[in-house]
Amino acid sequence: MVDFANAKDAINPITALAFVPVTGKLFLLAGEGPHLSFFNNETAQLLAAERVFKAQAIHGISTAAAIERNRALVIINVLIWGGRSVRFAEIWLDPTTDDEIAKIFLRVEVALDDWILSASLKPTFGLIGDAPSQRFYAVLVTAHNVALELSADAEDESTVRQIAAGPSSMLYSACIECTEEDRVLIAAGTVFGEVLLWSFSQSAFSGDAGLPAACLLHYRFTGHEGSVFDVRISPPISGLGYKDGQRLIASCSDDRTIRLWDVRDLQTATMPTDMEGSLHGPLIPPLLDGTPEASSDQCTGTVMGHVSRIWDVHFLVSPQQMNLLSLGEDGTAQTWQVNQESFDGILGLSEARAYNSLQVSHRKIYAYHVGKNIWAGAVHGRPDGTFVVATGGADGRVASYIVYPRGTMADDNDSISKWTIQDVAMQLEDIDGPSVDGPSPSSQSDSLPLSRLIFDALNGAWVIKREITSSLPTYPSGAFRGEVTFERRPPTASEIDEEYLYIESGTFSTHQGFSFNATRRYVYRYQASSDRMSAWFVKPDDSTTVDYLFHEIQSEKNSLVRQRDNLEGQAVIHASSYHLCVEDHYTPDYEFYLQDGNMHQWRLKYQVKGPQKDYVADASYMRKNDCNDRKLNDREVYELAPAPKEELARISLSAGQKLGEDSFKAYAFIDQHSFLVTTAQGRVLIGRLKSLEHESGKDTQDEASGSTIRWETLDQLEALKSSTLVTKAVSSGLVLLSGSDGTVFYYDPQRRQIRSCLKLPRKAAFLHFQYVQHVQAAQTHEDLKSYFLLATCLGISTAYVYQLLDIDLDTSKKDPPLPILQLALPRPFVVTSACYIEETGIWVLGSRGGAIACYIVAKSPIDKAMEPCSIVEKLHGDETITVIQKLPQQDSSQATILLTSGRDGHYAVHEMSIVKNEEDQCHVDFQTVHRAMPPFGPNIEGAAIEQKTHDLLLWGFRSKEFVVYNATNDIETMTVDCGGAHRNWCYQPRSDGSDGGTFVWTKASVCYVHLQSRASHRVLKSGSHGREIKAMAISAPLKDIHGVGKSYFATGAEDTTIRIWSYPDSSEPETAFRCLTTLKKHTTGVQQLKWSDDGDFLFSAAGCEEFFVWRVQEVPFIGIGAVCATVFPRVTEDGDLRIMDVAITPDTQVLSRIDGSKEEKRFVISLVFSDSSIRVCDLSSSNANG
Repeated sequence: MVDFANAKDAINPITALAFVPVTGKLFLLAGEGPHLSFFNNETAQLLAAERVFKAQAIHGISTAAAIERNRALVIINVLIWGGRSVRFAEIWLDPTTDDEIAKIFLRVEVALDDWILSASLKPTFGLIGDAPSQRFYAVLVTAHNVALELSADAEDESTVRQIAAGPSSMLYSACIECTEEDRVLIAAGTVFGEVLLWSFSQSAFSGDAGLPAACLLHYRFTGHEGSVFDVRISPPISGLGYKDGQRLIASCSDDRTIRLWDVRDLQTATMPTDMEGSLHGPLIPPLLDGTPEASSDQCTGTVMGHVSRIWDVHFLVSPQQMNLLSLGEDGTAQTWQVNQESFDGILGLSEARAYNSLQVSHRKIYAYHVGKNIWAGAVHGRPDGTFVVATGGADGRVASYIVYPRGTMADDNDSISKWTIQDVAMQLEDIDGPSVDGPSPSSQSDSLPLSRLIFDALNGAWVIKREITSSLPTYPSGAFRGEVTFERRPPTASEIDEEYLYIESGTFSTHQGFSFNATRRYVYRYQASSDRMSAWFVKPDDSTTVDYLFHEIQSEKNSLVRQRDNLEGQAVIHASSYHLCVEDHYTPDYEFYLQDGNMHQWRLKYQVKGPQKDYVADASYMRKNDCNDRKLNDREVYELAPAPKEELARISLSAGQKLGEDSFKAYAFIDQHSFLVTTAQGRVLIGRLKSLEHESGKDTQDEASGSTIRWETLDQLEALKSSTLVTKAVSSGLVLLSGSDGTVFYYDPQRRQIRSCLKLPRKAAFLHFQYVQHVQAAQTHEDLKSYFLLATCLGISTAYVYQLLDIDLDTSKKDPPLPILQLALPRPFVVTSACYIEETGIWVLGSRGGAIACYIVAKSPIDKAMEPCSIVEKLHGDETITVIQKLPQQDSSQATILLTSGRDGHYAVHEMSIVKNEEDQCHVDFQTVHRAMPPFGPNIEGAAIEQKTHDLLLWGFRSKEFVVYNATNDIETMTVDCGGAHRNWCYQPRSDGSDGGTFVWTKASVCYVHLQSRASHRVLKSGSHGREIKAMAISAPLKDIHGVGKSYFATGAEDTTIRIWSYPDSSEPETAFRCLTTLKKHTTGVQQLKWSDDGDFLFSAAGCEEFFVWRVQEVPFIGIGAVCATVFPRVTEDGDLRIMDVAITPDTQVLSRIDGSKEEKRFVISLVFSDSSIRVCDLSSSNANG
């Protein structure tokens, strides 16, 4: 007999949740069917799990405050109930280790005669002296509105007694709350739509078993038009216009409304007449119709928002604001703001006007579950006014996230910076003062503080030459040669505005002839409030973390003016400092040389004196690209060619429109911390992000708490007015811009300037900029980075390909470069995406009409436009192809794998190869191996493989929201309400595996920047289908990319999806079911699933005569790939029959070879329909080609 109770892994609906705070950490208890799981909420680690009931699902969990026995042992007391069953438990936890050790101890199960709707542990329950808990106490409320006391001793002897009863009714929900006035409040929601509030004395816990508590009915509310699914008593409210300690009741119902009820006066109470004569006799609950109504119309607020029924409601009360959280049948959690204005003066209103006075407005939707029904929720308030929320649903997923009420310091909207063009102008002092003319030396020097000007100019790579001259024979003299990089990174201290990591490496050669490699690191910081630079030591163990101050750099402000005319216009800025290191005195002296607003060289001279040291270290730094210039002067290599200086058509800002009268246009990210912006008047701006990160050790989800931006003006160009295209080479800081006259500009990150690099025949319609390879220069044999630019122009049916080398533009040719290749475009074919496959020399172009065109250019002529060798129509239907990207190859023997996505709402993976026809002509063969639809859409606009985790990320738009989706883990990691897809925007994912990113967009002429350093929520347990699973099938071993056979299983459900899963590995007991892919094509619930004998095909059947054949195989970076190979035609005109059963029989007699390489597989398929008909058909793999 199979022991399902001890299954290795199971996915059950989540039916109960409860938070447990312990010693500064937050843990979560989850009821998964009959199982109780204990998670660390911050690490998502499962610490312990036990089966609580044999068959009954857990419906509720109540916990008491954790008791710390000693440093290594914390005891958590838990009450668990479901249906008529209830059980006490203890969790013993050691929180001192990195991997917390936990164990769940269950006490005896108690069965009652009635369903339990709510329960609460007695607050005083806990340890007695130094001994473990001797007795458990809890109060329970049943479906017949009766309060019971449950107690158990150390020997598991349990006692149940009835201690109070409210008005007799059938309840659907209940809530228990203890007051400071020694009373227990019971809020009850009935199946008839009433909400009752009654109470009894807490002394009933310790009273005689034969003496029940005196009950008071405070309120009876009517107004709901259906059964009340949940009621919740608010915590005591302080401020917000209420008396301290005042309370509200929230209820949700079958009528899809949330209602708030005013229970400000708990002194108003009625002794139910039917109970008065029974206080000292048998306890008989009074009849509801026999009790006087305290009030029937005190609903202070009503709201409707979910598209279906609401199951649960919670209060989120902070000192600044009151909010509500609701969980619904539609699979969403939603927050609602009880407007602050509605509380003002409420105490001064008359009784008649006080009711219906609260305005409940919608705030946010959290859609972190699939399918239907969020059954469970838990809320934990934090001192900063924010709330940790956990939700669990029918899909078996447990999600945890932070809710930020408006008005708190960590408001989630603070992560969105809003900038009007006037705000940017004010920061740049460009509204009333003189305008800044791009990067000219005078304007930049005058507008930026002196230290800031120097600090910004240090960015990038330098060549260093340091001479050390020692006066002591014990300390060697010599020379150091090497390279230095100032690597910009986010500030690591709140008072710091900008920060570099200084990395120096090279070779030190002594005068005695010895040589060795040497390296050192510092951190350079800039503080805007004091306009001060400083240098800091780093910790030797990790070489990146700031340790302590080395010296502050004090610039001599008069030196800029005094020496501006020296050295052919160079500005020489002096700075000095002092540092005492134990007994050694360090006196650094800086000289910075600026020209044209840029710095090409600088000098640092140390004088060091001490008991054992007496030397001078004189170092000169030269911009690395300037050193390359001198080597490249005589080269005949293909170089970036800027137009002559007079052709750049720079505009004098003082003569043009002021920045405050401009508007934002296009965006492109330079790196994760800065982005480039163009404006309607041709300005080019840079926004640099400074994240307001929380201290380490706190919940990392808090990091989405805000950002500030420092703006800089780079240039203003006539060619960039009105219309601008911006593109970036992936994984580089190189950005290209093109405007109305076809000139293509290049952003130089080293000099922080905009330069012209080439000229297109007409205005650009599309630009694709891609890093290709390292190209060896002709004479020096030095490796240079190479890029391809593919451009199309308006009115020209040709795509132009240019090769650009990563060298300094100052030494490039006078004549603009010419295209190295021309590609003839089919008609009609508007290019919307492109990719160059370097290994095979193939250009792949995607179009607005859903087609792709392929060009084999390895041996192509350059004197005429190439025709495409292959065209694939309707790859994404008739919709725009937005992404073509080559996936990294894990093995050189693998075929080329391409990822495409489109505005048809699908992304697809294709195997691409070059084949020859009978005439020895080459063409490109496309074989789609995977096609899927993410939960957002239809606009998929971008994709990337995360560098650290290798997860597949997709992003695009769903209605008015921008969504980032991790397809590997099947979770949405970012959702931003931006107004929809029709706007200028740009997105940059983080590369640290955090699922964070930065989204910039324009809405109503305002620039918004959403900075998120972590995923929007944390998944503690991955789920399954959101509806009933109707079919399941196990595959034969399917070979993975390494040739290893592995079995999978598929499930189909009423949510119309098919999921393919991997088994838990028997050699790894901690592994669990993992969903590898989700297939969405059926329009009705899936009823039948069958695998072919070899596991290469999956057959699925559903209602409406739907029968699909899926081709399944392993795909790199995707896991399991599946594509619908065949759709069987309907057999009736209406297509309303159901397929009741399926039989698949391989036809082994007709196996043959196709083209001498592929084995043809044939199947005999038998289908049974709901009209009692049976249909048999044949299928061959050669025809199952999609």
